[in-house]
Amino acid sequence: MECVVQGIIETQYVEALEILLQGLCGVNRERLRVHEICLKSGPNLGFVTSEVRLLCDLEQSEPAWTVKHVGGAMRGAGAEQISVLVRSMVESKASKNVLRLFYSLGYKLDHELLRVGFTFHFERAAQITVTVSSVNKMLKLHATDEAVPVTPGIQMVEVTAPATSENYNEVVASVSSFCEYLAPLLHLSKPGVSTGVVPTAAAAAASLMSDGGGTTFKSAMASHSTLFISPQNLSSNFSSLFYYSPRSLTFRTKRSSSLSLTTTKPRRLSLSVSASHSLQALIFDCDGVILESEHLHREAYNDAFAHFNVRCPPSSQPLNWDLQFYDVLQNLIGGGKPKMRWYFKEHGWPASTIFETPPESDEERAKLIDTLQDWKTERYKEIIKSGTVEPRPGVLRLMDEAKAAGKMLAVCSAATKSSVVLCLENLIGMVISGGDSYLNCEERFKGLDCFLAGDDVKEKKPDPLIYLTAAKRLGVSEKNCLVVEDSVIGLQAATKAGMSCVITYTSSTADQDFKDSIAIYPDLSNVRLSDLELLLQNKVAAS
Repeated sequence: MECVVQGIIETQYVEALEILLQGLCGVNRERLRVHEICLKSGPNLGFVTSEVRLLCDLEQSEPAWTVKHVGGAMRGAGAEQISVLVRSMVESKASKNVLRLFYSLGYKLDHELLRVGFTFHFERAAQITVTVSSVNKMLKLHATDEAVPVTPGIQMVEVTAPATSENYNEVVASVSSFCEYLAPLLHLSKPGVSTGVVPTAAAAAASLMSDGGGTTFKSAMASHSTLFISPQNLSSNFSSLFYYSPRSLTFRTKRSSSLSLTTTKPRRLSLSVSASHSLQALIFDCDGVILESEHLHREAYNDAFAHFNVRCPPSSQPLNWDLQFYDVLQNLIGGGKPKMRWYFKEHGWPASTIFETPPESDEERAKLIDTLQDWKTERYKEIIKSGTVEPRPGVLRLMDEAKAAGKMLAVCSAATKSSVVLCLENLIGMVISGGDSYLNCEERFKGLDCFLAGDDVKEKKPDPLIYLTAAKRLGVSEKNCLVVEDSVIGLQAATKAGMSCVITYTSSTADQDFKDSIAIYPDLSNVRLSDLELLLQNKVAAS
């Protein structure tokens, strides 16, 4: 069992956090470079998905592997009131052949990450570990040397402590008390809790200048880049820890109840962003974002080709787009009809039960594509209605957060309107697993402030028309919109429209170049509305 709190910090403030931790802990940091492989169970292990993480410590001369299995959060009366997440956790050492073992047991690779940063270990009525790391994804299998940041400019912070069923209350109290000392630079909270989050040092500095709780030092902040805190449980010997003075950052005590963090080159840490340039509209793509649907579309296309016996010369067999080819195609051409038109131009127009010989006129070719697309769309609807399709993690919760915060919500998809409506009707009304709040299908669908499909615009993505049209209908500036996409085609459409874009990639788009996005996520399960608001604010401030 372990107790956990998590948060994020902007990279520019990590050095200050490191110095603060050095003073608090009285020990040196340990470098962190961990290759993390996440495996999920195959169907032969039952219906309940099992997940394990294989961690390889790359800082060791001989890479050492650890198997980590993280269970669910503690449940029952009072669990929700605990400020720290208490969850089951088991770790064990393993040999370098452990990956082969889990593969033989039916597990499959879900994703892999490289975490780079530092760790502090110390005892404070509990064995507390603080980890600060950047999260990097690998563009090629196991290629740690080619890993790229998932969220450039942002690092993850985690405070953990082992606990047992007998002492978790004491450990929770110790971790909570310790986290108060980190308040100047970041806000750590129970995973899954976003209320009252002050996510970064810049926001924390701004909040310290306000009158909202605690002692404020406006006059000092106006002339110095100094952060003051007054921890409630500050011990009498606490101040003696802060005569540590490396490089350009120093700690000094003003009096026994306050602490200041000052840079030798004064600069303001508060972030000032015009209210006119803030997140007002959150816009989602559908396929690949709300649901991971490309394999469903491929299945529907192949069923259509088989139904009409579509045969491209010189083959006598029905056309079949395999997974590898379709991954390339769907990232090259947006929209169903353009995909088929491009393919038939490149590989030859087919014979079929629609036309016994390959169509030659533009009218016949248009009829062929329209017929195939209509049948494919109906088949796709059947798949969606089967009840086997679920939304991607975090999407519904993020939609609900946006509506609750008064943000405008839109869906813009290159797919046909009928298929998008079907997806939204069947998916955005589903219950969020483990969530307390629930909006039914009708409420969520009616809650959309704008809905555009491929039928509503003349040009498909990567043309920006669909997003420009959405901004016009919403009545907001493009700079106040944030788009959630899964592919480089969607990213190009958003950026050409003058909108910022975050990426939640899929297995078929993970290798694409998303350098123009402001953040990249494997999914939205750990992304909160406050995170997206901050990303947009930083983008506007930087520009």
